[in-house]
Amino acid sequence: MSSTRVFDSFLKNVPLSTFHGRQNEDVRDWLAEIEEYFEIGNVSVEQRYKGARLLLRDNARRWVKLYTPPQSVNNSWESFKAALLKRFESPNAKYFARSKLYELKQRGSVTKYISEFEDLRSRIDDLGEAEAIQAFLNGLKPKLQEHFAGNPALRESLSMIMQTAETLDSVHHRNRFLAQPPPQSQQSNYNDGPQPMEIDAVIKHKPARKPTAAVEQKQLDMAKRTCFICHQPNHQARQCPNKSKGQSGKDRSQ
Repeated sequence: MSSTRVFDSFLKNVPLSTFHGRQNEDVRDWLAEIEEYFEIGNVSVEQRYKGARLLLRDNARRWVKLYTPPQSVNNSWESFKAALLKRFESPNAKYFARSKLYELKQRGSVTKYISEFEDLRSRIDDLGEAEAIQAFLNGLKPKLQEHFAGNPALRESLSMIMQTAETLDSVHHRNRFLAQPPPQSQQSNYNDGPQPMEIDAVIKHKPARKPTAAVEQKQLDMAKRTCFICHQPNHQARQCPNKSKGQSGKDRSQ
């Protein structure tokens, strides 16, 4: 079977997401997903509108039944997308996305930061290149910001900035890893012999365990050669007149 036929078979078995028109759904994300599918499957513009209608459920399904494409518009797919966004996208979605974009900061790796940045950027259709570059640079960690501030040639495009930032970040993590001392188990391999000072320090800081009263009494009986039970001289515990029946054989070692 040719690779084209295998790919076509794969597309036929990929489940497409449906859109219900609920408040917690992102209509723009849903449109982006099915449009990518349409492009890969070479679905014509005329068929995209009809295909998308079949994926609508609940509120969205009721809305599309009343929707009529404008007769004066040649591209029914583009007019359908615009109408769907107007109906189900929050009027403040773009405002909130732009606010979050300016508040976004790099907390971990640059790769993760780029992913979060691109997600918010895709929700703002009027975000220009210059504005996006400024927002991206403002969210980077200070050391990376300093690098770009001193190299204007690296700020020509957002894609160049992202690629450079990822490279610098990976180099930084590699150098930090190499600068770390080896684990304790590996450090011992570099020593010529035992380190008495380190052993003394461990012993010194190890808290001493105080013997119990019973242990102290037993040590005293052993020193005085007195009975372990009544603590009197001239006999052993096995011969002690005060020994209870339950203690028979307990102290035979004396």
